[in-house]
Amino acid sequence: MNTSQALRADMTKLKARAFHMAENVEEVLRRYHRAVSQLPDETGLPLRILHRWMLVPPTLWPFHVHSFLEDCLSAMEKGKRLNARQHLLIDLLPEPPEESVCAAVAAHELHVQKGEYENLLKTQAKFTQTELAVRTDPKMRRQWERIKAAFDVGAYCDHKGVIRRTMSAERNMRPYFSVNPRRASDMFHAAFDASASAGTSTECSTTSRSFSSSR
Repeated sequence: MNTSQALRADMTKLKARAFHMAENVEEVLRRYHRAVSQLPDETGLPLRILHRWMLVPPTLWPFHVHSFLEDCLSAMEKGKRLNARQHLLIDLLPEPPEESVCAAVAAHELHVQKGEYENLLKTQAKFTQTELAVRTDPKMRRQWERIKAAFDVGAYCDHKGVIRRTMSAERNMRPYFSVNPRRASDMFHAAFDASASAGTSTECSTTSRSFSSSR
C-alpha cells in the first residue's frame, strides 16, 4: 500500500467518527505517512505506534496523541532524534484497544456529539475490579520504576504523597490534554496517564488512578 492509499484508508475509517476527527487529523496523518515511507523500519517504529493510537477514538487516548505525534514528526523532519522522555512516553503506551471496543466507543462519541447520554452506565463494580488489577500488575510496576528514573516524581505529589491520574471531565475529555514535550510536568503527567491506562484503556471511566510516590 503506497502513501496515498494508506492515507485514504485512514480517512475512510475516521470520517465515520465524531468531533470532525478526519478533518482535524488529516494533515498530521499526511505528514506521518510521508515520513515513515522515508524512514528505516526501526527508526519509524515509534511513529507507527502513535499512528495506531491515532485510529483509536480520542476519548480512549491516555494523552493527546495528535499533538504528541505532531511534535515527534517535527523533530524527525528536522533530522533530530526523539529524546529519552519521548521514547519513554511511547514505550509506556499499552496496546490499542481491540476493534470491538473502539467501535463501541466511537458509537458512544457520536451519541455524545448529539447530546445523547442515555447510553452511559454506572458500573462501579467493574471499575473497582479494574483498579485492583492495575495495582497488582507487575508490568505496571516496572513502568512505574522507569517513570521514577526519568522524573522527580516527588514534585508531582499532593500533600498525602499521592500522584493522581488526570481525571476525565464531561465527554470523557481531560482539561489538560495536550502534551508540550518541552515542559517536564506535561511529559510526566502524560507518561503517568499512559502507564495507568494499560489497565483501563477499555473503559470510559471518570475515576482517577492514584499511586504513592514511594511505591
